[in-house]
This record gives sequence, C-alpha cells and structure tokens, in this order.
Amino acid sequence: MVETRIAKNAQAVLDSYRLHNSLDVFAIGLFDKSVTVLSQQSRALNLAWALTETKRISSDDDNRTRIAIIGAGFAGLSVAAGLVSKQASVDITLLEQRDSVLPLQHGNDTRWLHPHIYDWPREGSSAHTAGLPLLNWTAARASDVVVQVRSAWEELKPEARFANVRLFCNTASVKVDIVSEHGADTLRAEWVGQRRKAWTPAVPEGKRPRQGILEDFDIVILAIGFGVEADGATSYWRNETLAQPALRRRRRTYVVSGVGDGGWIDLFRIRISDFRQDRILAELFGQHKKLLVELQSVQDQARDGTTLIPEFRQVWAKYPRAAKQVVKSMDHRLRHDTDAILHVRESKGFDALFNRRVSFQNQLLAWVLHAAGGFSIWDGNIEQLAAEEHVGPDARVIRHGPDVVAGIRRVLGPSLRSRLKNVLGDTEEHRPVQDTATQWTAGYFGTTLRAANDDMKKYWRREYLPASTEIVAAALSGAIAGLLLGDHPEDERLRITLHRVLHVGPSLALQQCCDYAGVRIGDESKTAGRTFPIDTATIGYAYSEQRVIRTKSGTQAGAIQNDMQKADLTANARTMSGEVKSVLAIPIVTTSPAGKDSVIAVLYLDSDVPGFFTSDNRVRRISSVCAHALSAVDSELERTGAMSNFAYPGAAHFGAQPAVSHEYDTLEVVESLPVPRVPMTRLNLDQTAFLETEGQT
Repeated sequence: MVETRIAKNAQAVLDSYRLHNSLDVFAIGLFDKSVTVLSQQSRALNLAWALTETKRISSDDDNRTRIAIIGAGFAGLSVAAGLVSKQASVDITLLEQRDSVLPLQHGNDTRWLHPHIYDWPREGSSAHTAGLPLLNWTAARASDVVVQVRSAWEELKPEARFANVRLFCNTASVKVDIVSEHGADTLRAEWVGQRRKAWTPAVPEGKRPRQGILEDFDIVILAIGFGVEADGATSYWRNETLAQPALRRRRRTYVVSGVGDGGWIDLFRIRISDFRQDRILAELFGQHKKLLVELQSVQDQARDGTTLIPEFRQVWAKYPRAAKQVVKSMDHRLRHDTDAILHVRESKGFDALFNRRVSFQNQLLAWVLHAAGGFSIWDGNIEQLAAEEHVGPDARVIRHGPDVVAGIRRVLGPSLRSRLKNVLGDTEEHRPVQDTATQWTAGYFGTTLRAANDDMKKYWRREYLPASTEIVAAALSGAIAGLLLGDHPEDERLRITLHRVLHVGPSLALQQCCDYAGVRIGDESKTAGRTFPIDTATIGYAYSEQRVIRTKSGTQAGAIQNDMQKADLTANARTMSGEVKSVLAIPIVTTSPAGKDSVIAVLYLDSDVPGFFTSDNRVRRISSVCAHALSAVDSELERTGAMSNFAYPGAAHFGAQPAVSHEYDTLEVVESLPVPRVPMTRLNLDQTAFLETEGQT
C-alpha cells in the first residue's frame, strides 16, 4: 500500500517536469515563481527521486539509460548528482554553453546568497546552511557558493562507479529534436563543444579542443537555469559597484527599471548602507517579536501574485510604536551618496507595484524604504527620465526579468518546438509548475539501487550534519565514556553515540550525530551522519516510548541479535556484533510551549559486559550528564551568538509520536527512571555569523 502511494506520487511529480505527455523531455523550474539556487537544487533532486521511484532509471547494466542534461548550473549538476548517488545505470551528458560549470555565479563577489532567506520570517529562515544531502552549501558570496558546490561535486567521483558522466563546455549550436525512425520517436541532440573532465571541469578531456557530435538519448532534461536577461540588460550576476560608497564627492542618482525581486534587490543595494538581506531584516525587526509574529501570519495567508501592502498597513496600525521604530532604523541606514528613482512603465499606484510575484520580504523592505523616503517612482519613458534627471547609461539598472521561452527555443529543433507549442505559447495554462517541497525521504540519496553489504551500510543513508552539532555530540559522548570507564573493564568494548531527531521531507528519522566514543570500538570512524527510520531497533523504541530502554537482567549472548533481526536493524544498518550483551537507549525530551513532550535526541550505548546497564544509579548518572550538558549548551547559545539552534523551514518538532508495536524478548521499558529534560526544542546546532530574525508562533 505504501509503495503504491509513493509510486503514484512519484509519477505525479515526474509529470510536473514533463513538457509533453508523450516525450521524456523534462524541464527544471523554468516557469515557477521561486527560482533561487536552493529551490532549483530541490527541484532537481525531486526530479532525480521521481525518475528513480517510477523506475524510469534502474540498476540494470544491460539496459542503460542515456540522459542529456542541457545546462551545468546548480539545477543541472544537482539532478546529475542525485542520479549518480543512486548508482543507477545511466550515461549522463552535461552540455554547458559557457566555459565553466555554474557559470552565472562563477566569480561573482557582489551578490550574497542565503539559502532560506526567502522564507523569512518563518521558523528556519535564519538557517544559513541549505541542508541538502548532495551539493550542500552555506550562505556566502555567490563566488564562494560556487566553490563549495564544485568541491562537493568533485567529491562525488567515487560514487560514479556505475554512471558514465561526460561534460562538454563552450557548447555551440546545441539542438535537441525529435527524429522519427522505424515508426518510433527518438530524441536526438547535436552540438559542438569542448570535452572536459567530468569531475574536474576546468581540465580538458583529451587533446581535441572542440568536437562536433550528434547522439540519441532516452531522456532530455532542460536545466537552463535563470534564463536570458530581457531587453539586453547586463546579467544580474555580473560584478558591479552599486553597493560601494561613491569615490566622487557629489551625490549620484540612479534609475532602477523593473519591479521583480532582482530590481528591488538592486534598489536596496543602491539606497541602504551595507545592505545584505539577512542583516537588514535582523536590524529592522529583530527587537520587535510581536510585530514579527504578526508579519509571519500575513505571510502564511498570502497568495502568490498579490500585493501585501494593504496587510502591511493593517500591521503598522496595530503596532504603531514598533512600526515607527522600524522606519526610523531604516532612515538611519540610508546612504547619503545616492538617490534612486524606480522606473515603471505604467503607474497604477504603489500597491500595484507588487502584483507581480515579488517575495514577501522584498515587498516589506520596499514598503519600509518608501516610508523612510528612500526612493521616488516615475512612470513613462525611461529615456525622458534619464535626460531630465541627468542619469547616464552607467547609472541605469534594467531588471525586466529573464526571457525564459527564448532560452528554451534556443535549444529546441523545429519538430520539438512544434510538439511543445502549447508550453511555448503566451499563456501559462500548459506550463508545468513544480513544488519545491522535499519529496525524498531521509537517507534516500545515501542509499543505492544496488544491494548493500555491511561495509556499505557503515556509510549509507547520510544526511547533512552540522559540524557544531557533531562537536557537541562528540563531547557529550566522550564525557559519558569517561564517566563509565571507572566501572567498565578496559578489555571489553563500550560504545556511546548520540542520535538526533531529523525532519527530511515527508519523513522523520534518527541521525547519528558523532562517531562512537568508548573503548575497543575498532573501525567505527566516519559513521556520523547516518540516518535510521524513526522506528528502528533500540533507538526507535526509546523514541516512541519516550522512556529509557535497556536489556533485561540475565539476557543471554546472542539473544539481543535475534531481537535486532526482528526489528529490521540489518535492513537499515550493519549487523550487530555477536559480542554485544548490553544495550541502553535514553530519550532526551523537551516540552513545547503547548505543554506537549517531544523527543529531540536519543543517546545510545552498548557494551560487551552482561548486565552493565541494569544498575539504576548508573543510568541516572548518564541521564544527569545529558540533561546538564545540553542545558548548559542551550544557555550559552544566546550569550555567545556564535552558534544557533536552527530549524529548517517546514520542520515539525512536536508532531505525534508514531504508533510502533514492539515485541522484544531482551529489552524492557524502564518506567521508574526519569528521562533527561532539556529546554532546547531541537538539536541542530550550527555556527553562524547572522542574527536570528524569525517570528515564533
């Protein structure tokens, strides 16, 4: 039943990428509202998931799937990475028209990328890490994000044992078309380009500088990215000096034409000193929690493509004092060496500026900046405006958005263009819209389509694990090891690690937060980051029961391993050592503002000593260390400001506990022992240089 539901959902997702119901031609995020780096990567991984779950690709080496990916930006690399990580039998050809992968953002030092800022002020929008299982990155200059993602791409090379990946850069005359042969349609691509080493894209593959190639493919994926700038404008991603203080003394007037997100961002950079979205939002709203909560309510009820200015006016009227302080703070941040005029082609009032799909926080910042007198508005002919205000060509910023259809037409041959005429028309009726919500489950891209042995399971089902979380977990596990070694024989194995509750897409999981601490642990390194289903074995038992779980007194050797077989441990992890004779799992519990208990982590211990955890006093000491250590970390977070305990947007922290049936012969629920309680509501510690500015509801 579950597999059938997943298959139907995967087919629906796959169809949302398909440009024609009879063709395996897919497009990533070409017509969607949210076109950010993270949203494009999420769509790309969703496509890789859908292709896998619908069995459009497989591990059948005798029936390899030939895939052409047009574009080697964030979307193109991400979908390729997803397919490679599944160890599918695929031949992937990446075609990039420019001289490098990730070309738009390559070398750009003037744009700041933040993965979650467009979710502000929802919980998790301050998280500065994308949190992706593949090609992950943290907030930084665009050029630095490129370096992060390229490094992650190169690290995937060992996973490509079954996938053949080719990369061509400087491709010219790329054309994909339909060729009818023997009564069937075939997708054929032709191009001229330079072959590069797939995993080190700057290095040529072979001695031939360029090649003209014509090949057939089973699947074509259009990942042409953000599109071609309209009206001949300079690309949004080219370096410029708009945000830098003027070197000349006199004040300079700029004209910004275009009221999409790109135009507003450039207007803010021209008029707001030291502008960066996360910083300005923190400075303006960070001290006004009630205002933030009200704004979050506005955001949650907002409809795409509508102006939110009337709602902002209502919030301003409800909290006049806080609103006045916000505008005053904006006034203090205005630059004194610039003026800005927003050019619109037709004036329909201030509210109408946002009828297009402008992000929530850009509407809000524009509203506040206008209230602070930060810019004026002009409608009509831009040349007349420039002449009257003495604005030279180098002070005009044109942001009319990308021409998406032109980008698609450029790579489609006549037969394919004809077949896709509905999609390429002027209306949006037939254009696919893709959800950015994560479709894959925890650990999906850490498992493969091929059978896994114990050695592979040591490293599989990985998800992103913040370094700060790993350090705190390692310190806690090491401290508990030190506590126990006074009683534990040094010649017997003892292992301790911490698992956190992790929300990934539609699933909850338990993630190992650090390598094992203890004695005689052998080759247990590099196991941090693995995830397990929420109901797996001892840790899942402790999670669902919210009580201490341990082996019963008198448990015989080998009996625990029999229970773990029943609990599907082997299906989700390595086989438990036959020497283990005692196990202990302690859930770490928090209480929500509504008074509901929830497990945020589970401490796991096992030992080769029989009955080692049957001592109630020993278990109490371990629980006490957990409670005091994590409570101390929580109290230090606010004081230092160097680390935050982030949520990710959409993560559920206080959901219902799963109803899991447990019938273990060797494990017992210890009702008499209290579990450690901590004030932190999640365990997602990450280093940050930013201020949190989220509305808490």
